[in-house]
Amino acid sequence: MPKFQRPVRKIRKSRVSRTGFVSARGDQPAANYESSLERDFFIVLRFDLGYEVDYYCHQPLYVEVPKLNGRTSRYPIDAYVEFCANLNKYPRLVEVKYRKALTHVLQLFTTNLRV
Repeated sequence: MPKFQRPVRKIRKSRVSRTGFVSARGDQPAANYESSLERDFFIVLRFDLGYEVDYYCHQPLYVEVPKLNGRTSRYPIDAYVEFCANLNKYPRLVEVKYRKALTHVLQLFTTNLRV
Protein backbone atom coordinates (compact mmCIF):
# COMPACT_ATOMS: atom_id res chain seq x y z
CA MET A 1 0.00 0.00 0.00
CA PRO A 2 1.45 3.40 -0.93
CA LYS A 3 2.10 6.17 1.53
CA PHE A 4 -0.81 8.56 1.44
CA GLN A 5 0.47 12.05 0.73
CA ARG A 6 -2.51 14.11 1.88
CA PRO A 7 -5.95 13.67 3.45
CA VAL A 8 -9.08 13.16 1.33
CA ARG A 9 -10.95 15.98 3.07
CA LYS A 10 -10.13 19.12 5.01
CA ILE A 11 -11.21 19.37 8.66
CA ARG A 12 -12.72 22.77 9.32
CA LYS A 13 -13.19 24.64 12.59
CA SER A 14 -16.24 23.56 14.55
CA ARG A 15 -18.25 24.97 17.43
CA VAL A 16 -19.61 21.52 18.24
CA SER A 17 -16.46 19.40 18.50
CA ARG A 18 -12.79 19.99 19.27
CA THR A 19 -10.80 20.48 16.08
CA GLY A 20 -7.22 21.45 15.35
CA PHE A 21 -3.90 19.97 14.30
CA VAL A 22 -0.91 18.25 15.86
CA SER A 23 2.28 19.90 14.63
CA ALA A 24 4.70 18.04 12.42
CA ARG A 25 8.04 16.53 13.33
CA GLY A 26 10.77 16.01 10.74
CA ASP A 27 9.33 15.44 7.25
CA GLN A 28 6.01 14.24 8.68
CA PRO A 29 3.05 16.50 7.75
CA ALA A 30 0.83 17.96 10.48
CA ALA A 31 -2.22 15.84 11.40
CA ASN A 32 -5.68 17.39 11.76
CA TYR A 33 -8.13 16.00 14.32
CA GLU A 34 -11.86 16.22 15.12
CA SER A 35 -11.92 15.10 18.76
CA SER A 36 -9.76 15.08 21.88
CA LEU A 37 -9.27 11.33 21.47
CA GLU A 38 -7.96 11.75 17.90
CA ARG A 39 -5.66 14.54 19.10
CA ASP A 40 -4.21 12.28 21.80
CA PHE A 41 -3.79 9.44 19.27
CA PHE A 42 -1.81 11.66 16.88
CA ILE A 43 0.33 13.00 19.74
CA VAL A 44 1.29 9.43 20.67
CA LEU A 45 2.08 8.65 17.01
CA ARG A 46 4.20 11.80 16.77
CA PHE A 47 6.33 10.79 19.75
CA ASP A 48 6.63 7.22 18.41
CA LEU A 49 8.06 8.44 15.08
CA GLY A 50 11.40 6.75 14.49
CA TYR A 51 10.92 4.21 17.27
CA GLU A 52 7.91 2.14 16.24
CA VAL A 53 6.06 4.37 13.76
CA ASP A 54 7.62 5.18 10.39
CA TYR A 55 4.79 7.24 8.85
CA TYR A 56 1.18 8.25 9.48
CA CYS A 57 -1.49 10.25 7.67
CA HIS A 58 -4.85 11.56 8.91
CA GLN A 59 -7.99 10.74 6.88
CA PRO A 60 -6.11 9.01 4.03
CA LEU A 61 -9.09 7.54 2.15
CA TYR A 62 -12.84 7.04 1.99
CA VAL A 63 -14.54 3.70 2.63
CA GLU A 64 -17.89 2.81 1.07
CA VAL A 65 -20.34 1.93 3.87
CA PRO A 66 -23.62 0.14 3.06
CA LYS A 67 -26.82 1.66 4.46
CA LEU A 68 -30.04 -0.13 5.43
CA ASN A 69 -31.83 1.23 2.34
CA GLY A 70 -29.36 -0.54 0.04
CA ARG A 71 -27.41 2.56 -0.91
CA THR A 72 -23.87 3.35 0.19
CA SER A 73 -22.20 6.38 1.71
CA ARG A 74 -18.56 7.45 1.86
CA TYR A 75 -16.86 7.53 5.26
CA PRO A 76 -13.33 8.88 5.85
CA ILE A 77 -11.00 6.62 7.86
CA ASP A 78 -9.25 8.49 10.70
CA ALA A 79 -5.64 7.41 10.12
CA TYR A 80 -3.16 5.30 8.18
CA VAL A 81 -0.10 4.10 10.13
CA GLU A 82 3.09 2.47 8.82
CA PHE A 83 5.46 0.85 11.31
CA CYS A 84 9.26 0.63 11.17
CA ALA A 85 10.53 -2.23 8.97
CA ASN A 86 12.35 -4.01 11.81
CA LEU A 87 9.04 -4.61 13.65
CA ASN A 88 7.54 -6.75 10.83
CA LYS A 89 4.09 -5.21 11.29
CA TYR A 90 1.65 -4.55 8.47
CA PRO A 91 0.41 -0.98 7.86
CA ARG A 92 -2.94 -0.25 9.52
CA LEU A 93 -6.02 1.79 8.80
CA VAL A 94 -7.21 3.12 12.17
CA GLU A 95 -10.62 4.40 13.25
CA VAL A 96 -10.43 6.32 16.54
CA LYS A 97 -13.66 6.15 18.58
CA TYR A 98 -14.74 6.49 22.19
CA ARG A 99 -15.94 3.27 23.82
CA LYS A 100 -19.46 4.67 24.18
CA ALA A 101 -19.65 5.32 20.44
CA LEU A 102 -18.45 1.78 19.69
CA THR A 103 -21.11 0.32 21.96
CA HIS A 104 -23.77 2.31 20.09
CA VAL A 105 -22.48 1.14 16.69
CA LEU A 106 -22.36 -2.47 17.87
CA GLN A 107 -26.01 -2.24 19.02
CA LEU A 108 -27.02 -0.86 15.62
CA PHE A 109 -25.29 -3.70 13.80
CA THR A 110 -26.69 -6.45 16.03
CA THR A 111 -30.30 -5.15 15.90
CA ASN A 112 -30.22 -4.68 12.12
CA LEU A 113 -28.36 -7.90 11.36
CA ARG A 114 -30.45 -10.53 9.62
CA VAL A 115 -29.07 -14.04 9.66
